[in-house]
Amino acid sequence: MAIDVDPRTVVATLDESWKKHRPFKTIALFVTFCCLGLSSSVLGPTLVSMEYLLNTDTEHISATFTGGALGYLIGAMLCGFIYSKLNKELLFALSLIAGQTYLLRLWQDHRYRRSLMQCLHCVWSVGATVAPFIVHNFLVDVPQEVDDDVRVLVTRDPELYPATRDNTTEELYQAQPPITNVDLVRIPYVVVSTIVAASSVLFLINFFVVGTSCLDPSRERGRRPEPDNTVGHSIEYKRIYFRFLVLLFWIFFVQIWLDCIPASLVAVFVVRGLNWQNERGALITSAYSAFHGLSRIIAIPLAAILSPTRMLIIDMTIVTAGYGLLLFVNFHHSIPWIAASVSGFGIGSAFPSCLLWAEGFIEITSAASSVFVTAISVGAMVGPALTGFLMGYFTYMCFVYVLLSAAFILLIVNVSAAFYARRMGLQNRSYSKSKPISVKATSEEISTLRRTRLQEKSTSSCQIDDNLGFTNSLA
Repeated sequence: MAIDVDPRTVVATLDESWKKHRPFKTIALFVTFCCLGLSSSVLGPTLVSMEYLLNTDTEHISATFTGGALGYLIGAMLCGFIYSKLNKELLFALSLIAGQTYLLRLWQDHRYRRSLMQCLHCVWSVGATVAPFIVHNFLVDVPQEVDDDVRVLVTRDPELYPATRDNTTEELYQAQPPITNVDLVRIPYVVVSTIVAASSVLFLINFFVVGTSCLDPSRERGRRPEPDNTVGHSIEYKRIYFRFLVLLFWIFFVQIWLDCIPASLVAVFVVRGLNWQNERGALITSAYSAFHGLSRIIAIPLAAILSPTRMLIIDMTIVTAGYGLLLFVNFHHSIPWIAASVSGFGIGSAFPSCLLWAEGFIEITSAASSVFVTAISVGAMVGPALTGFLMGYFTYMCFVYVLLSAAFILLIVNVSAAFYARRMGLQNRSYSKSKPISVKATSEEISTLRRTRLQEKSTSSCQIDDNLGFTNSLA
């Protein structure tokens, strides 16, 4: 009797060695994402202090984001080449690229994989919330910014300047900080870097426990580790698939603006634009990250109930309202706190929800994940740098205008991508409700599949040739 089996199902069942020690791998991934949140949120609160210590302005200090995002972009491009070739535990011991794809692969057959994805990003927010508190104790007191024609009266600390122990006030055009303050700001970077480096030990342990091969287990056996979700389809379908990937690229490109620009520049906005104290700038960054994480905590149970589409609608409504409040920032001192909290709560679960939404239409392979990560890295490289330039060159309210514009653009692109995918009939067939034929496909089942495909060859020769060649390479 012929067995009607999708070749992708056979591929998924042939090699499940990567599922060994799945709980430990998941815990290790969560720990590394928490450390990733730490490293991602250190720069923003220290930006004003570094701007002061380096005697520069917001327009030029924003180039720091470009350098970091450029390295992220290079890593994303390498991810597309090495993810399916290297052992995943070794890869994550060296880098944190494509962690979402790794989690989806680990739990692709589990009913709560959506909740696990939200939980993964939740622990990232925990790290992002803790980072400003680490930085807070190492910030430098920055004088209030006034017009260039006005001279600033600065009272030096008698503990740092023995010559001024009589508390005399000195008239300065620019206050020159002592060199020890540079070392002070460097401390949180050293601490966070040490924590991030230590997190790789978990994946190294897993690498040596599971196996010492540097290659992906499926590739080591001469098998194709990841099926291409365009196999057996026409050229027209592949064109549709490519266009949808382009739309997803722009979705993640704009979405990262709404995520990283507030985390990076909200402290600059309130300190330079609203004349707040530097310490309060770090605290409002922490408030943004805290509500960012709170939304992901709430999204963990909601992801098991609501569809990703509904989650995205809720998220975009909240984040647009939050950034809209910033238009009234001069009316009351509490509005920036409310706006940061609301916008952080809205954007928190948007990225994992968008990733799960895309998974409903296409399979999240390493190639697709590379497209997403590239979009994120390019957006993180362009967004903060462009916003910082506009804030320094024109007005600090450009921070608000850029975020509101990005929110409306993201809404338009999301609707366009959803309409296009449904109109063209895109659907991810990898996570269908049908169960695999067995935990591990036997040689008899593979032989039966071959005979079935040969019988169907007369009706759809092109499609069968592709699938049969794909199956033969697995045997």
